[in-house]
Amino acid sequence: MTQSGAFLYQNGSFIDLGTLGGTDPPFAATDALAINNRGQIVGFSHLPNHGHTHAFLYENGAMKDLGGNSSVARGINDKSEVVGQDIDKNGLPFAFLYTQQSGLVNLNSYVINLSNGTTTGFTSVANAFASRGTSQDWVFTLMVQKQSKQGFYLSESITTSGNDC
Repeated sequence: MTQSGAFLYQNGSFIDLGTLGGTDPPFAATDALAINNRGQIVGFSHLPNHGHTHAFLYENGAMKDLGGNSSVARGINDKSEVVGQDIDKNGLPFAFLYTQQSGLVNLNSYVINLSNGTTTGFTSVANAFASRGTSQDWVFTLMVQKQSKQGFYLSESITTSGNDC
């Protein structure tokens, strides 16, 4: 079986980013998906003994587990804020924002489902950051009740008060 790993090419050398403990194929994969101007890398890695993944933040030679149920980090800005996707307790995917202060925060709670006026019944994934002037907004796609995908911006003015995933 094939194993895959994530590497950083720096000063003429490849640096293996490691894993979050997954060692048995096919659960030994680590994928890096984004890097910021500070050299911080995000992605996902398999956990030991099962197929679940967790988002990671790699910096200063160490991989940090960002938690979640089956999370994937997809973007990071220069403020070390991470966006990605996780799965809630009902098995629905949701976009998240991770900060050192708040941990993983479910971004669905900041968007109202226009079809039923609630913050439930849809799935989302945060893909990247976009710069508009002096602010960096979180960009994510939203799928309402398995209908068409729509793009959204969430402004950095959203305040997070803790882990609400």
